[in-house]
Amino acid sequence: MISFRAVIGKTFFEDTTADLKQTIRFIMFICAQILLIIVYPAYQALFTIAVDTHHEVFVILMLPLIKSLIKFLLLRMTTHMEDLTPEAVIFTVDFFNALYLATCMQQATASTTMGVVVAIDFIHVIFSLYSHNRRTSTIQQRLRNLVGGHDNVHLLTLIVLLCHKQDIYAKQVRTTIQLRSSLHYHLSNGTQHLLNMLVEIKSSPSCKQKPRSIHPLSSSILIGVPQRPRCVMEAKDLNRIHPIVPEKQENQARNAVQHHDSVTCNSFILQETLETIFTAECHVLTEYLESIIPILYGGFVLVIVRLPNAIYHIDLQGITRQNATATVHSVFILALLELLSFAVLGVVMQRNCGIRTFHHLAFVLETQMVLIQGKLITWALLTMGFRVIHFGKYFYQTPAKVNFMLTAQIIADSELCIDIIG
Repeated sequence: MISFRAVIGKTFFEDTTADLKQTIRFIMFICAQILLIIVYPAYQALFTIAVDTHHEVFVILMLPLIKSLIKFLLLRMTTHMEDLTPEAVIFTVDFFNALYLATCMQQATASTTMGVVVAIDFIHVIFSLYSHNRRTSTIQQRLRNLVGGHDNVHLLTLIVLLCHKQDIYAKQVRTTIQLRSSLHYHLSNGTQHLLNMLVEIKSSPSCKQKPRSIHPLSSSILIGVPQRPRCVMEAKDLNRIHPIVPEKQENQARNAVQHHDSVTCNSFILQETLETIFTAECHVLTEYLESIIPILYGGFVLVIVRLPNAIYHIDLQGITRQNATATVHSVFILALLELLSFAVLGVVMQRNCGIRTFHHLAFVLETQMVLIQGKLITWALLTMGFRVIHFGKYFYQTPAKVNFMLTAQIIADSELCIDIIG
């Protein structure tokens, strides 16, 4: 401990103890990642036992549950930095899930297992696209009514118009919105000026209180839980007796309530739009990993099976050069379906949000390249290293046996020298 403190330095420990809450959250985040290294290899061992049994389908259904649980745990540790959440969570949990799903598809022998996996993925994609399309259409209509715009204006254009209108922006609830990112981006002068202007705008008195019914969409979309509409009137006590009032006053009161509800809904439109865009980014990164990992794993199997050390890989037992192509056939089918869903997602996002999927993906991979590459390389080395049998074995030998072997080796070397001299 003393040597570790000497190497790290006094400043590191002072900074760590200064913000103890953040340090504890970081340690819990590391522990949750270590949990992945324990849970998924154990799951693979369980699935290997369940292969060729009637429990194979039930074990494969455990994989989405494990993914949702661990993703929720990691998400709880990164709620204070939403801009890093997709990279920190998706490139960790979804990498493990996609890799071990491809491994299970390779080992699965029943066609029912593959059908269940494809059906679950298809239902998930359809539900995600439907929810995204419905939510985007609703928000676009509300933004058009609030800031104006034509019917063919995309979501990004509408939200930019909202940010340029200071009077509307000041009425938005921004208690859970971060303007400054944890990462450094190269912004244009106009964008930087707009950002500085938004920082200086103060909220209106009605929007300063923290909303009680608003929850970040990131806490649910990563595990596939749909959001409920927020602008819903609370149920009143129907048994309460109200005095009889004139019809004109009743209409005025009703109009006032409707106006208040409309203003309340519009004050959350900025946060709901940002949550929708955040959801779109999570969908893009998830579909990218789920489509690229099976392709890489299938190529890995086809290459390693032709090398001499293939016999030491646990997941390649029973696979030869002759049957390797047929074995990874199901893996490439899964990759093809994921690529198809990725393409459909790109078309839907381009039409509804005005977001070009490949441009957005390239932006994330470029701006967070060090973090993403570090995670992928680390997880790949760890996961593939677990599947290699140790090359050497230790056998205990008695001293008498060791002396006998040394004497025999000396005699053999002497005879070899005599033969060479002779």
